[in-house]
Amino acid sequence: MRLRDALQRSEDVLILDLSHVSFCDASGLRVLVGIQRRTRQRGITLRLAGPSPLMTRLLQITGLDQSFTIHPTLSSAIASTHRDPVD
Repeated sequence: MRLRDALQRSEDVLILDLSHVSFCDASGLRVLVGIQRRTRQRGITLRLAGPSPLMTRLLQITGLDQSFTIHPTLSSAIASTHRDPVD
């Protein structure tokens, strides 16, 4: 619900802070892919921020690291938004 609400309030960029995600399975990956599809349909840039080393590895193993913009920290994702508002 909170993710859908965030998407509804987003206009240009949606940043997902993954820094507190300690576990992710196929269902979680499906949510990420689904939100990516929805953001693209609405012309919103999606950025993932602060994934743990295990989450980063999962994104690499599945190849999803190639289809998401991933930042090491939330602050770097926010900073990149201010520097380059349009991908």
